[in-house]
Amino acid sequence: LVVITPESAAELAALIKKYLEAQKASERAMEARMKLAPGSTRARSTTANANWARAAEGRDRLQEAVQRKIDAMAESVSARTTSPPVKP
Repeated sequence: LVVITPESAAELAALIKKYLEAQKASERAMEARMKLAPGSTRARSTTANANWARAAEGRDRLQEAVQRKIDAMAESVSARTTSPPVKP
């Protein structure tokens, strides 16, 4: 039996929402980088690369936070459902 509190579910939902927003931002930054003309200046290329990298790093941090939250929820459920060993 998995018991999830409303608070933990709301926290997970908020993290997932932030992750999805970060994923979209990363995709937009990647598309902007890809749209640069072949003769773009070094400054434009560097800025586009930095924007994409920053967006991707933020997305990855949120993905890890979502995974940690899921793992913590699963661990708390496991701790509640695991009984101590029976002595003979």
